[in-house]
Amino acid sequence: EVAWASLPAAEQEEMDEVEAMYTEAAAQGHSVATVNLGHLLETVRKDFDGAEAAYRAAISADPGHANAHQYLGFLLQNVRDDFDGAEAAYRAAIAADPGHAGA
Repeated sequence: EVAWASLPAAEQEEMDEVEAMYTEAAAQGHSVATVNLGHLLETVRKDFDGAEAAYRAAISADPGHANAHQYLGFLLQNVRDDFDGAEAAYRAAIAADPGHAGA
């Protein structure tokens, strides 16, 4: 994981551009971009509320998106200590893709 404050200014600017592109694509309904935005918010920005909202938006747009369920599960388990919610998310990932190794 990369801490936002530890990035050089040029890399912070690049990450701002990446976030803007993901945000624009997510607004157009691209669930993969929405999941990627959530992952960036979670791991780089440490914006856990924004990440959770992005994962939930991706799931709403595409309930069969196994990675969105998986990442939501990780966040619920590791950040929120919501083990019941995490289990439900992992089960949804498996239901969406029974061969999904991450869940």
